[in-house]
Amino acid sequence: MNRSSTFRRCFAPALAALGLLAAAAPVWAADAPAPAPDRTQQQAAFQGYTNAWQATSEVARQQLLKDALAAGMTYQDASTHAEGVTGVDAMIARFQRQSQGVSLHLDDQLLWADHGLARWSMTDAKGALIMHGYDVVTYDPVGRIKSIVGFFDIPGQRQAAAH
Repeated sequence: MNRSSTFRRCFAPALAALGLLAAAAPVWAADAPAPAPDRTQQQAAFQGYTNAWQATSEVARQQLLKDALAAGMTYQDASTHAEGVTGVDAMIARFQRQSQGVSLHLDDQLLWADHGLARWSMTDAKGALIMHGYDVVTYDPVGRIKSIVGFFDIPGQRQAAAH
């Protein structure tokens, strides 16, 4: 008996098992593609977060945030940091007390995988533009907001970037 046929006969069961595993690899392989994110949920989450800035009722604002934000989410901009629904709710409540009649409007949103970039406008009580801003967003697997890093399009930030 030659060496080649002995090898095949001895290792045939192992080779067959490897063939079965290879065929099943996409099901269990670590590098299998992740399921596509739910863009509709991501868009709805950010719209809900934006709507929370206009909510006149504390209960309505908190519900919008609970629906939009993942547990333990973080918010950061040049002047503040907040964590979780409670922290973001308190941040928005402070803003509403200090800036009555000011509202936020979602202008545009770009999504890629679990990342997003949102452009928004802030207007006064008469609808006049105060400023634009941008939020860099990450989403959890079900489309809720995991983190937001906010940027305000104000002259001081533009000048600082030019130098």
